This record gives sequence, C-alpha cells and structure tokens, in this order.
Amino acid sequence: MGVCTTMYAVNTKMMKKIKADNENLAFVVGECEENEVWNVTKYEFDKSIEVFIDIFDVAGAKRSAKLINSEYADLDIFEYDSYDIWTVSPAKVKTMVKELESINIELLKTKEGNEEITDRRNRILTKDELASYLDDLSDIKQFLNETSLQSNYLIFTEA
Repeated sequence: MGVCTTMYAVNTKMMKKIKADNENLAFVVGECEENEVWNVTKYEFDKSIEVFIDIFDVAGAKRSAKLINSEYADLDIFEYDSYDIWTVSPAKVKTMVKELESINIELLKTKEGNEEITDRRNRILTKDELASYLDDLSDIKQFLNETSLQSNYLIFTEA
C-alpha cells in the first residue's frame, strides 16, 4: 500500500476559511458537492512524490525537496479525515519556483550520478524511468509557476 499525495493551489481567501474551519478542506479535496467558489487547481503525484523529492534533492533544490516532503512538515496544523495535510506559503512557493528554474532537465537525463534517484520502494530508477519522471517535472514547474503568479498557497494532502 502506498501513499497518494496531491497538491492544491488555494487563494488567500480560501486559506483563511480553511484555517477558520478545517471541515472546509472537504471542498478542496472534493468530498462535497461541486461548488464553483471552491474550484481549485491541483497536481496529483499519486504515489510518486518520493521520486520527486529525490530528484529535487539530487538536482540541488534542497529547500523545495523539504517543502514537498511530509517528514519536514507540521502535520498538526490541520486535522481532517485520515489525511496528513501541510501547507506552503506564497513566499515559499516563489522560493520553490526560483530554485526549480535552475534545474536542467536534459543534464539530469544524461548525468551519471542519477543512480541516487530511487522509487518509493528504494529501487534505483533506470534512465528510461527517470526520463518519464523528468518529463512530468515540467508540469510540476508550470503548476508551481502559475501558483506563484497568483500568490496562492499550496495545500498538500497525503492519504
């Protein structure tokens, strides 16, 4: 059984409502009837977040790796259902965008030291597997850039 992780981009007004009442997280994670006011964008890592933590770390994006890693998060801020939940402020999202800008995906694809990057079962990724994850990295960078431009928070949920 693996852990599925999703990150949501949430504006400041929504974040205030969530902080005021954790039950509002039901609107974010889609456990309530659709409500346009709570329509947020999301990126689903599914079970691959650990690979991206490793990729960020190997690529030198150490702060970003920590921010997406629940082991470094304050999981006591929000209590909702069986999720582990943590947030990243708009200022830290900007830090992530800046840090991830410098990642050279083509260099990572050819770099010999990538034997450090493993999947969630600690199996070293083949070059083809790594290339697949690196293709997804462009989508993550775009999601974070759009979140930063809108000065939104990130909410991460692990189930």
